[in-house]
Amino acid sequence: MNPLEIMSLTREGVGKTALITGADSFTGQYVARELLAAGYRVIGTTSSGQGNLPFGTQIRKLELIDRIAIRILLSEARPDVVVHLETHPKTQSDDIEKIYTVDIAWTSKLLEELDAISLKRPIVMIISDASVYGNSSHSVIDEQVEISPLDDFSVSKISVEHIAKIWMDRIHIIIVRPFNYSGLGQHPSFFLPKIVDSFQRREASIRLPQLNIKRDFSDVRLVAAAYRALLYRAPESGVYNVCSGIAYSLEDIHKTMETIADFKINLIETKALKLPEVIEVQIGNNNRLENVIGKIIPIPLEKTLRWMYTNGSET
Repeated sequence: MNPLEIMSLTREGVGKTALITGADSFTGQYVARELLAAGYRVIGTTSSGQGNLPFGTQIRKLELIDRIAIRILLSEARPDVVVHLETHPKTQSDDIEKIYTVDIAWTSKLLEELDAISLKRPIVMIISDASVYGNSSHSVIDEQVEISPLDDFSVSKISVEHIAKIWMDRIHIIIVRPFNYSGLGQHPSFFLPKIVDSFQRREASIRLPQLNIKRDFSDVRLVAAAYRALLYRAPESGVYNVCSGIAYSLEDIHKTMETIADFKINLIETKALKLPEVIEVQIGNNNRLENVIGKIIPIPLEKTLRWMYTNGSET
């Protein structure tokens, strides 16, 4: 059986508290669901004090720029695990100042306060991103591949990793580098929901950049389950790719959606949408992750797309 399916039978979080920053993010709701299923008391922070989170999640309004508010929350919650999802959206990467403020300054404050309040040593998961590998010449990318960020978003992620490493001798920190993943509720500015949305709207055509782009795609539910499993197995501090090891082109995805929707859309490659620094092929190696949590059986992309297409109104 898939070890991530076995996880659904355990209640490893009973009697423990999990804190999720940025819980109202796309990924946050799925991580919250996994940790609730594990039996954790789940506290999720949002900037508004609201969020579309699963029943049972205790929502707290928090701006991570507020050091005193962070200290009060940590002192009250006393988390056993922390999943730091708060980040500046990749789709808003033109706001350079906010990228560095949110990703770097806020992460630094969180780790400083975790250390300052003398908690029992919690496990802290820092979310980086596979974009830090840049246009790697390696066909399959493991954690030893040279880092070569191409934009401010990926530079900020590397900076966050370096900040985390400063604290690794005092805080149990796990860094994850997720490759592309998608699912119900993801913003339509991302490739997969953009394509799914076009089929739901029965559009005549869809414009996308560089149809030969190949990406390693995972289902967000698998990613959330992998995060939960890593927290449970509690490996030594380090970096882990989270990926499927399978790459698909935009053209492959388009053809799959035509079958699912039983509808054809003209796919147009638009030069105006091409990015100057594009990662053409990116496939992840998840051996290090599997050595900790066991063999991963990816959810087929067709199932992810069908789930998104069938339930598209449930965002």
